Parts: sequence; structure tokens; C-alpha cells
Amino acid sequence: PLRSPLRSPPRSPPCSPSLHPSSDLLRPSVLPSSQALPFTRILKIILKVATSLDALHQKNICHLDVKPSHILLFDHKVVRLCGLRFAASIGEVITPRGSPGYLAPELFSSEKVIANPSSDMWSLGAIIYSLLFRNETPFLDIHREIIANHSVVGSSDLVMDIDTQNDVMRDQEIDTSQPNEQLPEILSEEDTLEYRMERLKTIIEEIRIQLMNQQVCNPYNEIYEIDASLLSRHPSHRLNAQQVITKVREILKKLRKCSEDLTVIRK
Repeated sequence: PLRSPLRSPPRSPPCSPSLHPSSDLLRPSVLPSSQALPFTRILKIILKVATSLDALHQKNICHLDVKPSHILLFDHKVVRLCGLRFAASIGEVITPRGSPGYLAPELFSSEKVIANPSSDMWSLGAIIYSLLFRNETPFLDIHREIIANHSVVGSSDLVMDIDTQNDVMRDQEIDTSQPNEQLPEILSEEDTLEYRMERLKTIIEEIRIQLMNQQVCNPYNEIYEIDASLLSRHPSHRLNAQQVITKVREILKKLRKCSEDLTVIRK
């Protein structure tokens, strides 16, 4: 019998929920562990993520859950930002939300907060650090510790629960009529929220110093200075998405010029 002339549906481009240092992008099948991700490739990924964030912010939307698993690669060239379930309008009063390791410091609050694009930029900074140093985000452990021991992410009727396998926070209804029996009545200094938040501040400052030292050693790598700005504890001190786009384009332009000069010298 004759086969139907119907054409098979087009195949979807291979997708890799990547950029996570311990996930797809840096798996041996994608990038051998002995190799570092090319610096130009890192810059292009950052540029495309910043462009996506700028498009959201221009539409008055905060993503509020920017993290590696929400950045998708198609054919290892096209970058897409997804995961908008926590998104909110800029200026909207919201319950703090996000994922451990990528939460901006101002989101560690038991009170309602105002959705601000600078929180997305801090999350981008944490991702950039992971890409530059091929490490997990350095804030993951302290974030989990704070969230597990203090009601700082979530309101009185909602808490964000950490899924350690997928590194996401999922909404869970809780009974607020019962006291929290996991915490002792008298906390030692090391167990207080204030102490842990001070530790987080210390880690942030150490990371920023590391980034600035890298900038001194690598005159063409202004990306370290950009990342130090994004990881500022003060939202008003962070670069916005448009500023990141402009600066990354300038770095790429310098690198292309340097490559062209080297080509001429070799000839």
C-alpha cells in the first residue's frame, strides 16, 4: 500500500537546561572537565541573559527566580530565559521568593518586599561567578542554612521549601497555629538570623574582593568588575540590565580588536 505523503513534524532543537556548574553545560558530554569554558562564550551567554532580563524589565516585569536551570541552550548557541512562575510586576508588594544560591540579600525577609529588577541582577551576578570560576554558587550553603532555620522567605501562611534534588523552592501551605518545634527557645549567637546574615555579608564581600583582584590581573576582563557590581549588597549600587549589555558588548569588541591585531602581526 502507498504510504501517506504527510511529512513528519519538524524536530525540536536539542535543549539543555544548562549553565549550572554541576549540570548539563559542564558535563563531559558537552565540555570536557579538563577544559574551561571559553571566555568569549561566557560573555555571549551573559549578554543574551542580560538582554532577556532587559526585555522583561522594559515590560515592567521582575523575573525573581533567575538561576542556571532557568537558562536554556538550544544547539549550544541560542539562549532562552524561562521559569516565570515567581515573576511579579516591578513595584508590586510580594512575598520573598526565589532559589537558594541565587537569592538577592534583600529577599531574606519575613516581611513583604517590593519587587525590584536589581534582585534579578544580583542573581545574574551569582550565575556569572559560577561560570567564571566553574564552581557552584558560593552562596548556596549559607542560603540553605538561613532558609532552613529562619522564616525569612515566605509569609505567615506560605513558606518556600527547598527541593535539594532540583535546587528549587516550592510553595507549601503550613499550619501557623502550631509553634515551630524545630528551633530551641534560646538560640546561641551562631544560631541567630543576625549572625547568619552577617556571615552572608562577609561571604559577599570576600567574593567581591576576589573579583576585583581578578580584574587587576586581567586588564581585558572587565567582566570581573561587572560581576562585583552586580553582587553588591546594596540594590542601588548594582548595574541594570542595559548597563551590563553595554559593558559586555564593549568587552567583546575589545577582544575582537585584539584578535584582529594578533592576526595582522602573525601575517
